[in-house]
Amino acid sequence: MTNLKALNTTQSPPTSFPFTFQIPPHTDLYRKPALTSASQPTFYTPITLKNLRSATVKIKKIQYAHLYDQAGIVILWANRPEIWIKAGVEYFEGKLKRSSVAPGVGGWSDWNIAEPVKDGEGIVVEAKRDRPQGTALVLTVNGQMVRKISGVFEDEEEPVWVGIYGARPADVHGVLEVEVEAFEIEQV
Repeated sequence: MTNLKALNTTQSPPTSFPFTFQIPPHTDLYRKPALTSASQPTFYTPITLKNLRSATVKIKKIQYAHLYDQAGIVILWANRPEIWIKAGVEYFEGKLKRSSVAPGVGGWSDWNIAEPVKDGEGIVVEAKRDRPQGTALVLTVNGQMVRKISGVFEDEEEPVWVGIYGARPADVHGVLEVEVEAFEIEQV
């Protein structure tokens, strides 16, 4: 396992799996014109974009209870904080649903929400390059594609942070607990 670094959290990075990720309230990774939040707790590995073949997180259980409780994979551009991609599950309309968000260069964010997952247990989120020399990133939750984003690998020399994230935007007491079974990054 690669040594993970911590961002936006006082929790120590995991040294082995499984581990329980504790995500406080008032945290989010979000962008809508005039509103931006990048307070999501994250454990990540810094790599060069060209080396990313895939990243996979296995969530054993997520204790969702509040609107927009979420967890999954995040890719943050180290030198351009306005560019990031997140994919995983998010509590919306009373159900835990597959979701992804990818901001564009014009300041907007494109949120994709798809059908629910079963029970909030046994969730596998993957971000994978579509083919060895391709420029698209394919995001899946439990094997079902939630999004394909073109052009992600066009500037392959970009340093990125690939990791596990969680967020609980709600103004509530108590943490969101996510039992993470495994996290793997496959590099070229």
